[in-house]
Parts: sequence; C-alpha cells; structure tokens
Amino acid sequence: MIRFPNPGSDINNIVGIFYDIYDVLNSKDFFSLDDISSVLVDRNLVTSSGFMGDEALLRSTRKDRSRDPLYNQSKLYSELFKVLGWIHPLKRRLNFQFTYFGAHVVAAKLDPSSILEESVLGIAYPNEILNIKGNYQLRPFATFLRTLGALDGLLARDELIIGPMRLDNDRDDQLFGNMIKEIQGLRGSWQVLDDKMKAVADQRGIKLNTMGNYTRFPLAILKWTGWTVDETNKVIYNKSKKFKKLTAKGYRALELVNRSKDIRKIDLEKIDTTTRDAIIRLSFYQILERADFDTDPVESVLVEDRILVENYLGAVDQPILFSPFQELHSDYLHSIFPKFSGNEVSKTPIELHFSHTHGGTTETQYSNVELKGEIEPPIRESASDHQNVGREIPDVFKEPMERNWDLGTSIEYIMSQYAGVNKDVFYPIVEELFKAIGYDCKLSKTGRNYERWDAIIKSSKHSIPIEIKSPGEEQFLSVKAIRQALENKVILLARAPYPTEFQDTSLVVCYNLPNDRSEVNSLINDVFEVYGIVIGAIDFRTLLQISGSHLLMQKAHNRGQLERSRGFIRLSDP
Repeated sequence: MIRFPNPGSDINNIVGIFYDIYDVLNSKDFFSLDDISSVLVDRNLVTSSGFMGDEALLRSTRKDRSRDPLYNQSKLYSELFKVLGWIHPLKRRLNFQFTYFGAHVVAAKLDPSSILEESVLGIAYPNEILNIKGNYQLRPFATFLRTLGALDGLLARDELIIGPMRLDNDRDDQLFGNMIKEIQGLRGSWQVLDDKMKAVADQRGIKLNTMGNYTRFPLAILKWTGWTVDETNKVIYNKSKKFKKLTAKGYRALELVNRSKDIRKIDLEKIDTTTRDAIIRLSFYQILERADFDTDPVESVLVEDRILVENYLGAVDQPILFSPFQELHSDYLHSIFPKFSGNEVSKTPIELHFSHTHGGTTETQYSNVELKGEIEPPIRESASDHQNVGREIPDVFKEPMERNWDLGTSIEYIMSQYAGVNKDVFYPIVEELFKAIGYDCKLSKTGRNYERWDAIIKSSKHSIPIEIKSPGEEQFLSVKAIRQALENKVILLARAPYPTEFQDTSLVVCYNLPNDRSEVNSLINDVFEVYGIVIGAIDFRTLLQISGSHLLMQKAHNRGQLERSRGFIRLSDP
C-alpha cells in the first residue's frame, strides 16, 4: 500500500511552511532537519507540550532523536517536500538542498495552486529521490483521477485504500481494470466493504486507523485543488457514506492525464542521451507553462528539443507527464538546469519567470483604530447597531481578570492558550470578543448557502461579513482568506440578507498576520483598485488588545474606523 508522509492535512499551512523554510535557509549550501526545526520554532509554527518558541524546542529535544517530537515533525515535512520535488537529499540522506523546481514554487507564491497541482501529478514511483518499499510502478494522483473517472466520478475513502493506493502497476490495463471491477463488486453492501477493509489491514499488518491516516494528504489535496468536492451518498452502500465527487475542474485534470504522454524514469533509461535530455528539459517547461509561468524567454532554447521529442513521441505538441525533479536526482539535473549557489540562480538563458503581475502599492496598507477615553453606554435592542451588547466578560478574559494581570500579560497568556485550536474553539471566541466590544456578532450556521461567511456583524446600515481562520487551519494569514473575504462581500451585496454599504469593510480574522506581508497586502490593494471593495485583516492579538482595553481599561475603540478599515488593522491611541 502506497504511503504518503503526513505532517498535516492543511495544505495552505504545508505550503506556507515551505515558504518559511526557504526564506530562512535558501542561502545555505545545504540544511538539516535541525535547521528545519529551528525555523519552525523561530517563527512559532509548531508547539510542544503546550509551548511555542525556544521553550517548545527545549521541551521537545530528546537524546533519542527518534522520540524527539519536533525532529520527527521536521522529518515528515522533509519527506513530503522530497515527494513534491521541492528539496533533494544529499549523500548524507538527512541533509538537503532546494531544487530549481522548489525555487519556482516560491516564485509562484502569490498563487501556488497551479504549480502544486503539477507537483502532485508529477509524483511517481519508483524514483531516485525516495527509498520506497515495494515494487510499485505508480503515478498515484493520476491514478486517483482515472479511478474517479471510471467510477462515475465518485470514490469513498475506503475505496481509495482498497483500490488505487493498493495498486502495484497503474500501467497494466488488466490490473487497473480488475481494481475497478473489485470496487464495483463491493458496492451495494457496506458490510462487504467493511470486511474487505479488515482483510486488507490483516494482510498488510496495518491497523485500520493507520490506513486511514495514509489517506489524509491525498484526500486533502483532492479537495484543495478543487478536483473533488465532498458528497454524502446513501444509495451506493445502502448507508450514508461520504464520497469524493469529481468536479468540472477534476474532469479537466483527468482529460490532461488521458491525453498526455506518461513518461517515467524507467523509460528514459532506454533512450539516447540527447533525446533524454530534450524530454527532461521540455517536460519541465511544460509544467511551468501549465502553472502560469511565462516561458517565452526560453522558447529559443527549446526549439531543437521540440523537434527531438516530437520525433520520439510521433506526435506534435502532445503534453508530457513527467516531472524531472520528482524522479531524477539533482546530480544529473545540474547538467541540464541552473544549479543553485546560495540564494542565486546561475545566469543562464533559462531563469525564473512568473507571468502573474499585480498592481497596487508595494507599501503595506495599515488601518489605525483609535481608542477613546471612555466606553459608550449600552444602547438597547431598539437600535440594531448595538443589539445584544451585554457587556459580558468573554471566557478568555475571565482567568486573567481574576488574577489581576495587566493587559500585556493577559494577552500573551491567551495567545499561548489558543495557539493550536481549531475552528470549533476559535470561532466562538471571535464571536464573544466582538460582542464584548459592542457588536451584534453571530456565527453562521452550517449548511446555509446564502451565508458563505463564517460570522456576520449585523447592523442597521453597516453589516460586516467575517472570514475567520483559526490557528489550527493556518498560523499565518494567507491569500486564500482574502479571496474568500472578497466573495463574502460580493454575496452580501448581491443577496442583501443584511444591510451594508459598499464602502464598508469585509473583515478577515486570523491568528497571525503573514510573515511576508507583500503578497497578502498586494491582493488587498488589487481588489480595492479593480473592484473598489474594501478588505480589512485583524489578527487575534489586535482583537484581544481592543477587547482587553475595553474590559480592563474602560477604553472604547473608534467603531467607524473599524467599519471602513482596509489592510492590516492595528490599534493606536488618539
């Protein structure tokens, strides 16, 4: 059974951690697992024993490294980044270098979705990067898509385990067909499926829960890419069961897989060196082109390659499904592609180019929210701007207030207590804090399609949709949240379930503002310049400062400034 490294199922967080690691370590000739751990700790991306930062590292470190939590977490990230072709191991297997492919992932930082899709389609076994147990001939994500296509676009998690994740050779049409028939034969009886899962677990010597864990990354990717959506079906197994359903985008990805020439490492061994190098070079730049990179600057280099490859394939302009940095080691690829020296890419005709351009100012956009000297008296429910203002103390502030801590100590304590919570805990906290400072804030109910936002501040004139990102979802604000905030405002204006004005903000609440603020800031400014829509982002610490000032210091904030805030919100005295 094919196994994927499992550092987590939050794809945005995984990609963001790669950016952080690259940002800190790309100037080094090589880096180790301890270097990765240091980045995770320095940027507060992990916790250990409930602590962050240096204390987390201290509490995690063990003499036996195999029992060191942070070391093992770093190892999982390194394994996944190797699978994706973004880093390569050196001769000492626990030392690494960033690849030329990985540098392009960073270049696509503003919108990495397309290049990540290419990265997962490029995964193939066996390869020169990983030591994989078993005699697999498998391109897993292409096989997942083919399986979905053969099963009318629906695939359950257990079927993924029993079928494509257990397939030895996806190039053997008979084996693939038998696998599809086996899944079809299981359908109709949940008990038959359950018995098959237990039999596979016994045969492989793997616990059922462990097999389920192996699917976390594949299922997260299938959803994150938009290739599938979740759908509950009560008919297929005569019992309510969750399936992955292939979307229109998923069918387009499947169509690309079906019309491409699938080339593997083993195929290249049978080809002359000149043609082999041409295939390697052309396939890589096809990947970049499909991932929205500008490949015009390298077209002159690829003219002869195209001729050689077309002669080999016997077809003109057939896409190639082959990812060099995921199947071949850099020792060979350095002779074909630029080699990294520190954080520089050697000056050759082939350099980094990314076609996306973004207007707007590069200066970070901030919105100041000022404190007033006194709290306004509560206004009764007849004035809808201040409905449900109970002046109740939020749960997060009860212990700090009982201990008579000052505001700074209280906030840092609360931040540490909620550093890794998920939305089931974080969303109600955000609702409580907004209520405490005078807003009629309500969380949205699951299943209401007209309420795409996570929460809403209701008002007679200035209702504000809120997109919330818990620290369990992402530690640092991402561009995806900004896109969702844009969608929230558009839906609120179009469907008008609550009164609002065009100039009012669409709010994002996050745990931390991003380390590299340029991409998020640029998108906020681009949205404003192109659409005139205002998006504001407030981190958990600032929201605690506003509510804490209100509760502990009897200082209210300037409501009008918050309602029209654009960019990153920060607190300031008048």
